[in-house]
Amino acid sequence: MATKNINRVLLEGELLADPRPLDGRCRLRLLVMTVQKVKPKDPEEEPTWVGRRNEFDVLVWGALAQRCVAELQEGAPVLVEGRLEWIAGTDGVEGRIFPRTEIVADDVRVLSAPARPAPPAALVAPEPAPPAPGEEAGAAAPHVAAA
Repeated sequence: MATKNINRVLLEGELLADPRPLDGRCRLRLLVMTVQKVKPKDPEEEPTWVGRRNEFDVLVWGALAQRCVAELQEGAPVLVEGRLEWIAGTDGVEGRIFPRTEIVADDVRVLSAPARPAPPAALVAPEPAPPAPGEEAGAAAPHVAAA
């Protein structure tokens, strides 16, 4: 029986920088940050959750890259769907080769803040009644003396 290989990534995070086109082609690199909540390992520390920051390189091609340049900017919350790809990178100084893994995007979506629920009707101020015929809008109502 043959085994099925699955290479899928779903990453929700925040852009750390504006999209950077590469080599003047329809290709760009995104740097996406996620924060993982973890407890400290030291038992002497206060047992509160702390954020561990992770950064991921995302490679985007073609029309999707063009759309990302138009729609994305630093700080935008994004959802990236894609696959992991192993590449041999170089350190740039001595030319040493080292393995690197990046995410090749199939889709990138801009996430928006969740919609706020409407306030309860009791907290909503009633709208003022429209002015009566012959009255100016915003004019004070005439004072009627009590009999």
